[in-house]
Amino acid sequence: MIRRNLKNLFLRFALSVSESAVEYFEFKKGSGERKASVSVAVEDIVAIRYGFQAWQNYKKPLEIISRRDPDTAVELYMDSLSPIECLQVENWLQETLEAKTGRKLSGV
Repeated sequence: MIRRNLKNLFLRFALSVSESAVEYFEFKKGSGERKASVSVAVEDIVAIRYGFQAWQNYKKPLEIISRRDPDTAVELYMDSLSPIECLQVENWLQETLEAKTGRKLSGV
């Protein structure tokens, strides 16, 4: 957790939703160089979920569950956001994907 927090000091994050994919990017703050990215096809997404354990003050990553690999979620760490903001991102992402696909996602 400490290592992830140090990493986040030097990175910016972006989330993009298009007709075909949800993409997550990490960029270096100083240079803007892209460090990492993850892309999941919109049609493969079956669930979006986020969790927070208040008694441990522990934020879990936002998880995207795909049809292709339901046992391994794509984890999006948004440590710079509060738990409420992460929950809002989860709800926004679910609503956006439901509008694009016309099908209800599970919050599992």
